[in-house]
Amino acid sequence: MSSTDKVPSILAICEKVLSATIAPETKYLIAACSGGVDSMVLLDVLGKLAKKMSKTLICAHINHGLRGSESDADELFIKNYCAKQNVIFECKRVNTKLEQERKKTGIEAAARDLRYAALSTIAADYQPSAIFVAHNKNDQAETFMLQLIRGAGLKGLGAMQLKSDAIIRPLLTVSRVEIEQYCQQQQLEYRYDSSNSDVKYLRNSVRHKLLPLLANFNPRIVQSLCRTAEIISAEEQCMHEYAEAFELECVQYVGDAAWITKRKISMINIALQRRIVRLVIAKLGYTGNLAFEKVEKIIAQIGGRVASIVEIDGRLRSRNCYDHLELSWQNTASDNPVELFTSSLSIPGSCRLSDTEQLELELVDGKSIEYSIGQRHIYHFEYNQLQLPLFVRARKSGDIVQFDYGSKSVKKLLIEKKVPRDERSRIPLLCDSSKILAVLGVAESTIARTPDLVTKYLKITYIKETKNAR
Repeated sequence: MSSTDKVPSILAICEKVLSATIAPETKYLIAACSGGVDSMVLLDVLGKLAKKMSKTLICAHINHGLRGSESDADELFIKNYCAKQNVIFECKRVNTKLEQERKKTGIEAAARDLRYAALSTIAADYQPSAIFVAHNKNDQAETFMLQLIRGAGLKGLGAMQLKSDAIIRPLLTVSRVEIEQYCQQQQLEYRYDSSNSDVKYLRNSVRHKLLPLLANFNPRIVQSLCRTAEIISAEEQCMHEYAEAFELECVQYVGDAAWITKRKISMINIALQRRIVRLVIAKLGYTGNLAFEKVEKIIAQIGGRVASIVEIDGRLRSRNCYDHLELSWQNTASDNPVELFTSSLSIPGSCRLSDTEQLELELVDGKSIEYSIGQRHIYHFEYNQLQLPLFVRARKSGDIVQFDYGSKSVKKLLIEKKVPRDERSRIPLLCDSSKILAVLGVAESTIARTPDLVTKYLKITYIKETKNAR
């Protein structure tokens, strides 16, 4: 392909990307522009396509304030360009160094987070819109190597996507050489960022040192790495779909917690086990960087000591129970012991004990006896044998439950029923004014259980809700 073919080729590539990624009702095309050659080409291409597609182009510049007067000169350069081209110019200034200190991260990561946050803010003022960035094929190869160096899994090695969330990358299949040729043909001016040559930044070291070295072994190293990233990305998506299917079989979501059934997850491949753990943790709202070692420790709990705990980060933890792993946030409502109700339970009536637990009380005759099933635990008591009022409380030291064969401590009962230690303080006890009637969801006393031929019963339904996330 001759250099004169580059202009229509890049325009055609970008037009195809826009047709496949933006919604028909999109009115604004928001181009992130640093002033460098890549983003100036993107701005020029989107300007041509905006006219052709009857859209409005917005140029969004984020001034990171890292290079003093040089950063300000970049901002002024882009502002003047937009004024000449009659393009709407939006600029956000951010304090990257302050963000770096606040998040205790690298300067590049802090700048990236601020940049995307600022772009989202600008996009919110222009709706419906689409956001475009100028990542190209060489950036993709660099990202692949960076992720490989950091020890990323398939998701990381899949590198950047043509569209991810609200971000579109129309130049992702275009090489840096082709972009520079387009810039020359269109006689576009651009700014040079002096920090791009500083090899103290890892990406710059990969760009200026590692990739040229690898090119000695494979002259088409950029194309090869991008192809590998594309293959991995497709396989990552396939594996993710498998993990979601198995998650439905292995995981129950109970309030703010997730229960992973150990027997079921132990039967599947280790790769899917890791994915399910990551998927569950993400669904619980964790947004941090989950280390490989943490995932391995959680998986090791499957065959490990009951009651062991893996601290994931801050308040999120994994607790090894008898038949499942419980992943939950600490100090949430579901972690708190059942409180003693100061007022009596109404008969008939209902009472919510927690976000996932409810009691329903009603008087029935002998023909209405029902049995527990699934999440509904049903208890029947001879109403005249009860010493009202009834109430619910947490267990206390020395609590005893009466059975036909004698008495048993609540503590021993919970151990025999394999209730995890950390859950025992959360098990509600149903009591009248003199005794424990039931350890809800676990067992009931026989003292007040209805004998035959009794016509007036108190029916109590204890509902412990669970839900599967999809």
